[in-house]
Amino acid sequence: MNQAIDTQSISGSTPARGSNLSDKEPWPGLASYTEEDRNYFAAREIERDELLERVLQHRLTVLYGLSGLGKSSLLQAGLFPALRERHNLPVYVRLNFATEAAGLVDQVFAAIEAAAQAVQAKMPARQDDETLWEYFQRQGNAFWSQRNRLLTPVLVFDQFEEIFTLGAFRRADEAKAFLEAIADVAEGRAPDAVKARLDSLPAEAARRFDFNRQACHVLLSLREDYLAYLEDMRPRMPSMTNRMRLRPLNGIQALTVVCKPGGDLVTAVVAGQIVTAVVGARQRQRPAEDQEVDPALLSLLCRELNKRRIKDATAQINAEMLTDQVRADILRDFYDRAVGSVSAAVRNFVEDKLLLTSGQRDSVALEVAREAGIGDEQIDTLVDERLLRREERGGVVRLELTHDVLTEVVRASRDQRREREAREQAQQAAQEAEKRLRKSRRFVVFMVVLVLVTVGTLAVIVEGLYWANKHHYPLQALMLRWTYKLGIGETLPRPKLVEIPVGSVERGDDGAAELVTTITIKQPFYLASTETTFAQYDIFQQATGRDIPDDRDWGRGNQPVINVSWYDARAYAKWLSAMTGKACRLPSEVEWEYAARAGSHTAYHWGDDVQPIIDGKPTAMANCRGCGSEWDGKQTAPVRSFASNGFGLYDMSGNVWEWTCSTWQDRLDGSEQPCSDEATDTQARVVRGGSWFSLPDYARSAARLDLHPDGRVIDFGFRVLCESPIE
Repeated sequence: MNQAIDTQSISGSTPARGSNLSDKEPWPGLASYTEEDRNYFAAREIERDELLERVLQHRLTVLYGLSGLGKSSLLQAGLFPALRERHNLPVYVRLNFATEAAGLVDQVFAAIEAAAQAVQAKMPARQDDETLWEYFQRQGNAFWSQRNRLLTPVLVFDQFEEIFTLGAFRRADEAKAFLEAIADVAEGRAPDAVKARLDSLPAEAARRFDFNRQACHVLLSLREDYLAYLEDMRPRMPSMTNRMRLRPLNGIQALTVVCKPGGDLVTAVVAGQIVTAVVGARQRQRPAEDQEVDPALLSLLCRELNKRRIKDATAQINAEMLTDQVRADILRDFYDRAVGSVSAAVRNFVEDKLLLTSGQRDSVALEVAREAGIGDEQIDTLVDERLLRREERGGVVRLELTHDVLTEVVRASRDQRREREAREQAQQAAQEAEKRLRKSRRFVVFMVVLVLVTVGTLAVIVEGLYWANKHHYPLQALMLRWTYKLGIGETLPRPKLVEIPVGSVERGDDGAAELVTTITIKQPFYLASTETTFAQYDIFQQATGRDIPDDRDWGRGNQPVINVSWYDARAYAKWLSAMTGKACRLPSEVEWEYAARAGSHTAYHWGDDVQPIIDGKPTAMANCRGCGSEWDGKQTAPVRSFASNGFGLYDMSGNVWEWTCSTWQDRLDGSEQPCSDEATDTQARVVRGGSWFSLPDYARSAARLDLHPDGRVIDFGFRVLCESPIE
């Protein structure tokens, strides 16, 4: 039965929600196609027709396949319209195993009622607590369409593998009983308890139930790797032998997925290049009909390329939008961009709450997110980005990742973050231990220095060599330190200041924590052209006796200083003020972003792409994890390693996070308070600019983070602002 099906003409009416897709945006990315998206669902006609035939000819059908192959899309956008055309009532069921959710059987009855109401069909009412089998086999029970046509219900259980995972974990006894109930319906067999009751009353049994009528069909859709769990039910559910395996798209089908809904948005040549990018190198030599293409990745790539087309205001997707790394990077880039539009707290919530320790997807109630301080606006952002799905199950709105294909990239991000947090905690603990040890030795060191000072110049040299040997201090920096202590030549490594003119620019981004507002600078100021270097900071350290920041063996001198707290940075600015007679301080985050943008309105001061194409190849413009430089994810780069922005400032994106004087607030809406300069103030401070360890989204001009002011981290530094130039 491979006849063509006209999905445009569906008997009865369908839910009038309208499709989320359009002729200009015809690919859903990682989201499933819905029934309303059927006009854009392509290349699965053969699979749809086979599945339809199996469903109509059997009580029970099992659809299985690997995760991400489009089972949900085939059901909703392919099978459901075809079933309606043949006077069936598809009932979509996704069971909710949360402890607070309704009973599993009650959820099925609620889904039946919702499906009937959606097409204004008449349905029989459930009597008392009757079982599913009793409901469907009761004499006279029937479903009627608006046109008085008899409708046959088809119970479609999507992602049925969850009964073996979430169900077994959270509601084990109920899940086991529910499997028996489904087996009874699928096999047309009265439940044991009902059968025992009816055996004693055969006349009543014949009067109440029609044992021969096939009152409904059942379809179970599940991941292939959970098929063995279902096999355990074979003695009670022998009809499960009617099963269909959904395979990946082949190359020809994949080309149809790109070209048919894409229309004039993509040429056949570029469509072929898109399919090739998803297929991967190992399959490219195979004939197209033998290639295996992941439909989720293909749809995501098409959607992302189309978003770039819209952004660039071009009529078609072109070959220049594809890169050699696109297949490897697409999920990571998609995830990083999605979570980069919300706060770090939301990202942590996604990684910690929507993913089990094993790496499987989980769902949580929306209320749980709200109680954790996650606002609806940020959730809306991630839903719009297709990273999260929000749906109501049993009267409870729940959140989950849109697709299993995302679990690996989310898990990798979570593991990297946790590793970093553990490393920072260990580093902080080590610093505290060293501080306590240093304090116990302070009196002895003081007595030694007191004796050496009486020797004059020789003492400076001896003490300097001792200190340099202990701390692996470069000889060039040591010579600079000697000239400072002896008052010879240049006595202070002064930061080069750049004048920042008055003006206005839009700041922020679309995220809730980065609300777009306008910055207006009414008085010019002077900002250090680079992040404060070790060469500059070490002189201050020796002059004041503050803790020596560890350089991680990356070098000192022209490297940006790291492992400094907000209090350290503030003290340096005050010391510089005293040494130069100028009023110096840390910039506010508004001043910082104004200077970083240098009049730009793009994600980075050079544009929206982290690696712009220059002379035909991607070019590194900053040091961050994914920026393309030799230092990415490894260590800091020497200051001035990349081109400056329009104001002549270096490293405003990446290298090290930069302390500002601003206290943290979740939203920036123009009501920011003046910077607090109290040494005893313990409010979290804003850091800006991203670092060598950060993802590209954190290097955006609008990106912001918060940290306790006493935090000393291996990718945190600062630069100073002065109200007038240092001569």
